[in-house]
Amino acid sequence: MENPAIKNGVFMGIGSILFTMILYLIDSTMIFGGVAYVGFLIPIYFMWKSATEERANNEGFLTFGEGFKAAFLAAVIGGLIAQLFSYVLINFIDPSLIDVLREQSIEAAEKMIAMFGDNEEATEAMREAMEEQDFTPTIGKTLLGYLGTLVFPTSIIALIIAAVTKKQDKSFA
Repeated sequence: MENPAIKNGVFMGIGSILFTMILYLIDSTMIFGGVAYVGFLIPIYFMWKSATEERANNEGFLTFGEGFKAAFLAAVIGGLIAQLFSYVLINFIDPSLIDVLREQSIEAAEKMIAMFGDNEEATEAMREAMEEQDFTPTIGKTLLGYLGTLVFPTSIIALIIAAVTKKQDKSFA
C-alpha cells in the first residue's frame, strides 16, 4: 500500500481489534471500563503516523489540508474496522457482553446521579428504565455511533495533527 492513510488506517483497525481482544481476554468488563480509554492512543498514533508519512512523501512539506486528509482518512478506515469488529464481538462472539454493558451503564448513571445529590427515587426510576432498554447493537446503531465519533473527537484530533505536522515550502514564496 502506497497511500499512508489507507495503510495506517488498516493498521489502526487491527491495533484496535488486538487491544479490545486483550482487554476481553483479561476481563470482559474492561472493554467498557476506564482502562479502555487507553485505547484512544492507538488512533492518535496512527493518525499522526499517516500525516508524517504523507509529509515525508511530499519531500518534507505538507499543507494543513493534506495533513488533515491523511489523518482523518486513516481514522475513517481504522474506526470502521474497529466498530465492525465490536459489532461482531457483541452480537455473535459473546452476546453476554450486552449485560456487561447494561450493568456498567447503570453504575455510571448511578454515580452521576449521586454527584448531584443522593436521590433514591430518581436512581430507582433510572435503573428500571435502563434495565428495560435494549442495549443490543444493531448495524444501524453501530454505524450511527461511528459517524458521530467522526464528528467529535476524530475531526478535532485530525485538525490538531494537521496543524502540528504542516510544513509549508517557502522556496516559492
